[in-house]
Amino acid sequence: MDISNKLLEFVKSSKSITFTLGVVSGILLFLPEHYVHDFKLEKIISTYKPYLFITFIFTFVLTLVNMWLMFLERFLLWEWIIHHWKIFYGKKHLKMTVTNEEKEILKNYIKNETRFQSLDYTSGVVSILMTKYIITEGGSTAYNGYLDYVIHDWAWLYLNKNKELLD
Repeated sequence: MDISNKLLEFVKSSKSITFTLGVVSGILLFLPEHYVHDFKLEKIISTYKPYLFITFIFTFVLTLVNMWLMFLERFLLWEWIIHHWKIFYGKKHLKMTVTNEEKEILKNYIKNETRFQSLDYTSGVVSILMTKYIITEGGSTAYNGYLDYVIHDWAWLYLNKNKELLD
């Protein structure tokens, strides 16, 4: 009883249905002739061969796409791409469009050799540095209108190597 329920659940899921259809259509398409004759499937296979072929190709492609998506998900490739895009975008901002107010905040990180700093969470400058992926909130508890903000590792290293950007 338990095995039949598990089998039914397996067949119900969309990925499983795709895989099951692919296997069944592949077996019917590529079954050796003596088995086709033994199971008396000649008429069914000859009548539905084009549909079996289309089903087999379609399910094969869907299975490959599912496997590719699972591969990307498993190795977090998408998150890696987004993370590195944010770093690229942040470096571009640091090189080209840093305002004097932003420089003052970033100088305090480098000058004091700290990765934490209490900043006014209502400040637009702090919001810009957060959207540029340079700093992030270090905690959720505000004290007198200030929150702790942490500079990202890449920004810390980059600014320590390129201190002239803050002059």
